[in-house]
Amino acid sequence: LIDGVIDNSFALVAKFFTKRKINLEAVARTFRSVWKSDGDFEFRDLGNNKALIVFTDEVDMNRVLLQSPWSFDKYLLVLYRLGENECVGSVRCDKAFFWVQISNLPSRLMTKANGELIGSSLGEFVSVDAPEGGRAWGTSMRVRVKMDITQPLCRGRMVRLGGSDRH
Repeated sequence: LIDGVIDNSFALVAKFFTKRKINLEAVARTFRSVWKSDGDFEFRDLGNNKALIVFTDEVDMNRVLLQSPWSFDKYLLVLYRLGENECVGSVRCDKAFFWVQISNLPSRLMTKANGELIGSSLGEFVSVDAPEGGRAWGTSMRVRVKMDITQPLCRGRMVRLGGSDRH
């Protein structure tokens, strides 16, 4: 590295999915109160409703990523963690993380393994919100999936498990 060059190690590329021009000052004010970061962060305009968010603390950055997806003014905000040697211009914000709720499964089928199977059918499986024992309890199960947002999202998709249709 050259002396005096700023290191963007804790940086996210943010893409706002709207045709309106985004006011980054308003975005920064809003997310300062929502994210409640221990450290500081700064928005830098990249044009075309993209911004670079540079955090001073890696834990804050990871928490913001984990809690995504985010929206601003009812528009989807996609966050992408910038790799160590990655150029901002090469980033494609075409995938986003979502929590998908799976309902109407019999209790015996609400397992991490089935959550992974269902999540993999929707996109790139990330995790299942279930305790260490591997079984989710309640009326639904949450699965974290990375999905291609260039394709329409479907609601109420039918999945066939063990010979019966479930939502």
